[in-house]
Amino acid sequence: MVLSSGQSTATNVFTENEALGITTDGTYSFGSFTSGTSYNITVRQQPVSQTCTVTSGEGSLSASTTVAVACTSESYTISGTVVGMLSGQSVTLQNNSGDNLTVSSNTSFSFTTKVASGETYLVTVLTQPTGQTCTPNLNSGVVSGNVTDVSIICSYTVYTVSGNVSGLSGTLVLQNNYGSDQTLTSDGSFSFRVASSAKYNVRVKTQPNGKCTVSNGSGTVGADVDNVSVGCWVFVDGGGSSTGVNQNSTYRADNVSLHAFDNNSKLYVSWSEISQYGSISQIRVKSYDNSTWSTIDGDSNNGINLIKSRNATNSSMSDNGTHLFAVWSEDNGAGKGLIRSAVFDNTTLSWDFQNNNFQELNNSSQVDLRIILNC
Repeated sequence: MVLSSGQSTATNVFTENEALGITTDGTYSFGSFTSGTSYNITVRQQPVSQTCTVTSGEGSLSASTTVAVACTSESYTISGTVVGMLSGQSVTLQNNSGDNLTVSSNTSFSFTTKVASGETYLVTVLTQPTGQTCTPNLNSGVVSGNVTDVSIICSYTVYTVSGNVSGLSGTLVLQNNYGSDQTLTSDGSFSFRVASSAKYNVRVKTQPNGKCTVSNGSGTVGADVDNVSVGCWVFVDGGGSSTGVNQNSTYRADNVSLHAFDNNSKLYVSWSEISQYGSISQIRVKSYDNSTWSTIDGDSNNGINLIKSRNATNSSMSDNGTHLFAVWSEDNGAGKGLIRSAVFDNTTLSWDFQNNNFQELNNSSQVDLRIILNC
């Protein structure tokens, strides 16, 4: 909301310097004016989804004056139609888990309670008609005006929308059309019942320890659907919001690179991480054997870069079938970048520098993996 104050000893004149942008309830001031100054407080710009009204906003200053501004939210109706229900049957609907509404024929409906603009609505079926299944469509969203397109599709013919979950660790809650919650705690199958000709939309309501995504989760049923799949990512870096693979989770890390080696039995990750030297980045490397991360870049204070007190960034890794290589850009102490490369010895678990594999470049920062495959 933006309030305007037109003020002058003769006429009300508005300038940008006399506007107040207000985002929360409270007391605000236009400043100090001499006694006798006329004022006219108006709403120049209404907030989204609200109407604000100024009370006693005009007059002449003789002392400090407080003007009241009251804002109200606009509310809208939630309505739609029921189709396919047989004569003599009824279906009971809810909006946002309440405001029960029983519909006894194929007709339009409207919930009694309005919903404020900016708030959400969710129309669900509380009680099904005898022998039929009713599926809500277009039944959820954010209110910005009267909602008229909710559709309740009823049918004797019911199809299943089913699929499988893989990679799950923790508790996953799935929904179809924002209802019919199903809770899973391990990999397996799930199934929803949907009325013929109704749309389905399978989504994740509650994520487990990681992130699950739905594939082939939406469409219109005309037969059983069995190709919905839910694949889950599981955090293997510690899983906490403030921890990761980093050597020191309190230091900034970036320029990450991943590479599989040892016949794909291990995953290697390299990155640059701020070190004990302050703003200097070092190249850190760890390996993952499908259960544990192991540090393979030296002690806790040093990475694999040649000179530990010089800035090193943009690490990458590759292999030639026999050995694992790392390459990065390292400052030479004079503001120029040196392209460094090192080979990992799987026996001694140490890095050896390939002196024939680095060159001095002016301000080099981008690394091309192809330069290291010349051993």
